[in-house]
Amino acid sequence: MAVLTALILFSIPATMIPQNQSPSFYLQRYPETPGHLILALELDHFYSSIIFLTLITLFWINLLLCTAGRFSRQIKLRKKGRYGPDILHLGLLLLIGASLFSFLNRQEGSIFLKAGDTMILPSGRYLNMEEFIFEQYPDGRPKSWISKVNISDSPETEGETFEIAVNRPLRIDGLVFYQASYRSASRVGEYESGLMLTSDPARIYILMSFFIIFCGLMLTLFQPRRRKGVNN
Repeated sequence: MAVLTALILFSIPATMIPQNQSPSFYLQRYPETPGHLILALELDHFYSSIIFLTLITLFWINLLLCTAGRFSRQIKLRKKGRYGPDILHLGLLLLIGASLFSFLNRQEGSIFLKAGDTMILPSGRYLNMEEFIFEQYPDGRPKSWISKVNISDSPETEGETFEIAVNRPLRIDGLVFYQASYRSASRVGEYESGLMLTSDPARIYILMSFFIIFCGLMLTLFQPRRRKGVNN
């Protein structure tokens, strides 16, 4: 309970304080003492701070011990219990662990490619920019950006063509490609596609945790409660 209370008390100001700004930003925006306190408590980057990681780890350990204790008591008593809360706790444990793993291992980057450019993926396959389509409204405002890319095993082999557009990323070989921006190329009238790349090995575990949490919630809501004094 104390760990959860501390998490809440630290998270409330962290949600109101702009994150990941320079130290001078906080010293100029806030009075001297609060500004130095924000920096000392790492509230300027709270969700990657030692305090947050320590509290969330302690909460994970506490939740693990509580869940293990419930399972142990039910097995020892050999009674049919309500397993919904236990499954829910397992899902939360997986979610917290996967989120920390994601924080430590998630990578992001960006790259600009024009038609004909090629990049080598970590898997050893090749991504070739076949065409970048830049559509505009009559007044010149950007309408849509679409990158047509070809994924092949080598530059000489025929691969498979995919389209990357805003809100339609490409997931392949453990990477996610997002259509993020564009810029003018060296040749007049030609544009380069700006792609943002992310790699998150914990993504599948986070999705699994959501499914387990959903199952636990459904069992908790719809599994009948065991009446006291009635033998199973």
